[in-house]
Amino acid sequence: MAPEVRQDATPSTWLIVIASGVRAAFGVIWAVDAYLTWQPAFVDHYVGYLQNAAKGQPGWLHPWFAFWLAIVAPHVGLFVWLTRIIETLIALGLLFGLARKWVYIAGGLFSLLI
Repeated sequence: MAPEVRQDATPSTWLIVIASGVRAAFGVIWAVDAYLTWQPAFVDHYVGYLQNAAKGQPGWLHPWFAFWLAIVAPHVGLFVWLTRIIETLIALGLLFGLARKWVYIAGGLFSLLI
């Protein structure tokens, strides 16, 4: 039996529904990514992921990747845990609609870093 469609739904109501759906979809994507960071292989290959990402980048980005590798390499454990916690919090925030403005900003900034 199909759900009943309300006739009094305004365009702004549909916009809220669509926005919530997009937010939830991104929450699922972040949740899958967070799940993968909690796998043992993530710890073993963390620096390798950064090194692989640096390959083939334009010359003007090489200092950026060199900077990150110099910071991360001596403190891999710290960055692994920070990545796990941040990605998990972003996923939960998106899925449950918590602190949306801050989660959107944090997610966008973290996406630029990774």
